[in-house]
Amino acid sequence: MSRHQLTFPRVPYSGELPVLQNSVDQYQPTVFSRFASWPHGPFHCFVDDWRIEAIWRNPIKHVDRAALAGVVTAPDFSVFADYPYHLAMYQIWRSRLVAAFWAEHGVYVVPVLQWTHSKDVNLKDYFQGLQWCDVVAVRCPTKGSQVEDDWQRCAEAFLAVHRPELVLHFGCSRGSEVWPNCEVLALNPSSARSKKGVQSELDSLANVFLTQRLHTGCAVHFCADVQGWECPDDLDYRMTARAKRVMRHSGLSTFEYQGSEVAMCYKPAGRSENACLAPYLC
Repeated sequence: MSRHQLTFPRVPYSGELPVLQNSVDQYQPTVFSRFASWPHGPFHCFVDDWRIEAIWRNPIKHVDRAALAGVVTAPDFSVFADYPYHLAMYQIWRSRLVAAFWAEHGVYVVPVLQWTHSKDVNLKDYFQGLQWCDVVAVRCPTKGSQVEDDWQRCAEAFLAVHRPELVLHFGCSRGSEVWPNCEVLALNPSSARSKKGVQSELDSLANVFLTQRLHTGCAVHFCADVQGWECPDDLDYRMTARAKRVMRHSGLSTFEYQGSEVAMCYKPAGRSENACLAPYLC
């Protein structure tokens, strides 16, 4: 028997494409990194096909990655304007099937909009199964007046069938004016650690251990190990915080510390440097 077994999602099925569902109330604005470019946190799949083919070849491995991310977009398997109907439907079917598989495992999945061209008589078929999705994602059109005009007509054809609450418009703002409510997101966000990016990564790590998480203020941790620096004895008592002291020490055999209700100072055994740990400052 094979070591890996593909489990098909238990989702409502209509026609040829799985019926997907998400709620805008459960979506939190976040920073999406490119698939396979960052080990943690939400990611989008608007990347080259050779990268996301790995998702299709090894679904078990990548459903774990999606679960750790918490929020992802469905794979954007390429659909070009000159694709015949059955090839276009095959690419879209793969994207929707992976999305349903991830959603079945508790991932918040944002399906992606894909189409061929505005004169395709089967254009509405590509929008099947999205009627219960409040949030969808799309990549901005490539530059060029004819391409942009055709892309906008396809987007308008989608809006004639479905009216999502929010469209995640990846890339530049080109074409975003067609959506009643959209959020323009970068395909390759800056490597600089923004507050939103740090919070997104912390949320993804919290999802691994918690079934429900709530933001209740700012958690700040100071940890210093500087040669020759003397930590003031009353530093921890001068800090204001709402959290009670919670301590767990792993990996240290012995140490000395002075602790208050909100912070503690400790000196590892055999070291001359002081360190200060101040958890959950408000």
